[in-house]
Amino acid sequence: FKGDDDAMRKWIVDEGLKSANPIVCQACCWLAWNLRMKEAADGLRAVQRRTMKSRKHERTAFGATAALIYSRAATREEALTWAQDGTFPLRMAAARTAPYLPDEEMRELVTVLLGDPDWRIRRRTLRSIHEAKQEAYLDELVKALESDPRLACRATAHAALADISGRDLEYDAAAWRRWVKDRKTIPPDAAKKRTYSYARYYRHAVVAGRA
Repeated sequence: FKGDDDAMRKWIVDEGLKSANPIVCQACCWLAWNLRMKEAADGLRAVQRRTMKSRKHERTAFGATAALIYSRAATREEALTWAQDGTFPLRMAAARTAPYLPDEEMRELVTVLLGDPDWRIRRRTLRSIHEAKQEAYLDELVKALESDPRLACRATAHAALADISGRDLEYDAAAWRRWVKDRKTIPPDAAKKRTYSYARYYRHAVVAGRA
């Protein structure tokens, strides 16, 4: 097959996702994810159901769930269920894909993921926001920088803010909040020229956290 032509897409739906070969099935889940194959929704749900409780097939469950969310085939109710009550691969798949879709439906899902008790889910959500450079989630990044109990998550939020903004206000959440507010209320050119003060200790930011 070449690219995402119709023959390949049809084969994924009709045969690939139904394959008894776990390697083929997993590969098709990842192809459906990358190609945003909404037409593969039924097959992906079937794969998800038979793999989501199996440690051996976690990557397949992850791929099927990510494909459903990223293609927008998943309903709001489904996605929220996976993020709140799902097994680890389903929650991680939501964290990997949901921040790329900054509509209101996904914003609710991202909020749930950023409140997950497992720091790995929170960090993956923050990394996805960073990778997608989603300015729609600036408020969520500042909140994570200020209050996430895990240093790794706060560091990820800081890296995302610095990359998206093109400036570095270090770990001062109040300074970042002022920047986000100005970005929303004053002309972009004026905001770029503003200087933002932030707390330092002997010209160095002090960052600490507990394991």
